[in-house]
Amino acid sequence: MPERYDVIVVGGGFAGVTAARECALQGRSTLLLEARDRLGGRTWSAAWNGFAVEYGGAWVHWHQPHTFSELTRAGLGVSVSDNAGRAYWQVGSERRSGTIEERDEIARRGWDRFVEGVREALPQPHAPLAALPQLARFDRLSAAERVAELDFDEEERDVLVAELESVTHAPLSESGAVSILRWHALSGYSLELTQHTGGRVTIDEGTGALLRAIADAAEFERRLDTPVAAVRRRDGGWRWRRAPARSSPRVQWSSPCR
Repeated sequence: MPERYDVIVVGGGFAGVTAARECALQGRSTLLLEARDRLGGRTWSAAWNGFAVEYGGAWVHWHQPHTFSELTRAGLGVSVSDNAGRAYWQVGSERRSGTIEERDEIARRGWDRFVEGVREALPQPHAPLAALPQLARFDRLSAAERVAELDFDEEERDVLVAELESVTHAPLSESGAVSILRWHALSGYSLELTQHTGGRVTIDEGTGALLRAIADAAEFERRLDTPVAAVRRRDGGWRWRRAPARSSPRVQWSSPCR
């Protein structure tokens, strides 16, 4: 393959792999560079106790048309999980239980206060800057800061935090409040649909099957374990320079499956 390319894509997550496929299908010489030793970005799975467990993105939904167009193109099926017969939630050091409806009613009380003002801030969810002055007061807040400025009892707070973390898949101190508000807005300003889009529909063969289908749909060069320092235009094409070797800190993810 040439060392000068029409297109260089940096990052092999779903977006990067899809971009590389589309460029290659248009006849462009395409190179995909990924710093990790695998493709997929935040979406990956690993074996645990004889099962393949999704540790990154796991849920899909027909409310996400681009994702479902890719699933249809690849001929991949999905399954919708049933509601749990019994729900459990943590309040401080105490474990409580009840029906899923009882748990969701507690979550709703906190959620409705967290998203208050979202219709004014995001009146057109697919155009997030349509009401920028109204959005500005949320934009500077992390999800943790948004929770801290609201008044909850202990149970409402703990259940809300668990609900929010199921959306962000990261500590609330490292997640923007707007990212949650936009997910809520894109889900029709509905907690029920937000829960459904983010936790009920899975790909039958796992997210890796969709990634492979996208990556294998066109011929393009891919290089793993390749951190990139720079990409430059030269002599009518693109060239890249590798980043110097260094030890990268590992991110430790907490999971009930570990």
